[in-house]
Amino acid sequence: MLRLLIASAFAWLAGLGTYAFALRVLWGESLRGGDAMAVLAWSAVALLLTVGFVCWPALSGLRWLLGGYRPVLAFIATGSLLGVVPTSWIIFSFGGRMRDLLSPEAVLFYIMFAAVGAVLGFAFSFRRGRDTNSRDKA
Repeated sequence: MLRLLIASAFAWLAGLGTYAFALRVLWGESLRGGDAMAVLAWSAVALLLTVGFVCWPALSGLRWLLGGYRPVLAFIATGSLLGVVPTSWIIFSFGGRMRDLLSPEAVLFYIMFAAVGAVLGFAFSFRRGRDTNSRDKA
C-alpha cells in the first residue's frame, strides 16, 4: 500500500510537469492561476479514483498474464494507455460528449496521464528482490 501511495505521488508530480511542459510547447501558454488550481484538483481526484480501481488492478493482471514483471516496457505501455480512463472521467464529469475526447484540453490530459501511467507502470514492475518471470528461471 505504501508503495502504491509513493508511486502515485511521484507519478502525479511527473504528470503535472509533463502537462505544464506540453502546454508551453504546444500552445505557448503557462499553467497558473485558476487553471492551475483546476488542473491540480481534477487531476488529483481522477488519479485517486482510477489508480486503485483501474490502473493497479490492470497492472496486477498483466503481471499474472506475463508470469512476472518482465518485460518492463509492457507495464510502462499499459500504464500509459490506461491514461485514457482518468482523462475520460474528467471530460464526462463536466458533461462532455464523445467529440470532446479529441479537444485540445483532452490532449493535454492524455499527455499528462500517459506520463502518470508510465511512472506507475515502471514503479509497479520494479523488481522486488530477484523476482523474475518463471520462464527466466530455466
